[in-house]
Amino acid sequence: MLIVLFGAGAFGDSTSDDQANLADKVSCPLFGAATGLDATLTIQIQNVQRSYVLHLPEDYNCESKHPLVIGLHGYTGSGSDFQHKTTGMFASINRYRYIGVFPNGTESAPGSGLTSFNDLGSRFDNGPLGPTCAPESYSYDDFENCPKTEQTRQCHWGTSCADDLLFLRRLTDHLQAHYSIDAARIFLMGFSQGAQTAAGIACGLQDKLAAVIPVHGFPTSGYACGPESKVSLLQIVGHQDQVVNGLGQASADGMIYDSAATTASVWAKAQHCAKNGNTPYPTVSDGYQGWQCSEHANCASAASIVTCSWQGGHVWAKQGARNIGLEAIWEFMGNTSK
Repeated sequence: MLIVLFGAGAFGDSTSDDQANLADKVSCPLFGAATGLDATLTIQIQNVQRSYVLHLPEDYNCESKHPLVIGLHGYTGSGSDFQHKTTGMFASINRYRYIGVFPNGTESAPGSGLTSFNDLGSRFDNGPLGPTCAPESYSYDDFENCPKTEQTRQCHWGTSCADDLLFLRRLTDHLQAHYSIDAARIFLMGFSQGAQTAAGIACGLQDKLAAVIPVHGFPTSGYACGPESKVSLLQIVGHQDQVVNGLGQASADGMIYDSAATTASVWAKAQHCAKNGNTPYPTVSDGYQGWQCSEHANCASAASIVTCSWQGGHVWAKQGARNIGLEAIWEFMGNTSK
């Protein structure tokens, strides 16, 4: 694909510098995307067309390596919603010169608008720690891509049965083949069910990822998995969150997730961190809405295993105009590599 960009001085009055800059842009194919803007693109995965939102930074060029952040939306959400409404990270992608990709989950049925990812663990009623839901748990909608047996399960989470691990691997490979990406700085983050998915498939993508950042979402009870190669973790939990409480107890819908402490411990064990418990981990957001963080220090892998908490419910952490959750995440990613 040849993309020609015209700007000031492009017709007869251009300087040699203008012509050189124009030549650089023309020689850098964007494959359907546009710098500084969103583009909705598709990729075929096992004969199924999957879509995602791609945001290249305003100053994207092929000569520089850009970090990649992959963001997974929550239950019923979309990639665009995650970037613009949940996290509010559109402008800061440009500021920090990241490439942002925001996959769309699978709909329960065509046109339903009810979307979800497959986190792997919620496919089971019982796990290594026992039942994954309380006796009286909410029964979520069925997905057409799931077997009929899903409808009769006790722990009826109702997530998609698509192979999202394969989807994210193929998508990452595709992006690396077509765009200038720093392979040592690929980050997977998510909110709510997207966070549950990010944490649940982390081991399956450990060769790709520098860090996983689950926000208000944890693996299904008993299914926390710690990558054995170097992968850092920043998980965020709200003390008033009743949807995914981070305590290992049944949440408001009856579903049971691993606690934040369990997830961090499993991860720290895999990364061979010191056994002396948690130590304070300072961030740019400390003190806002009770925000504070701790880490499992001195990991043999040199990974960072960090848990941050704040006095909030099942929402993205903000205080007035300050996006305290996102500020801490950008800071963490800026200091993290494979």
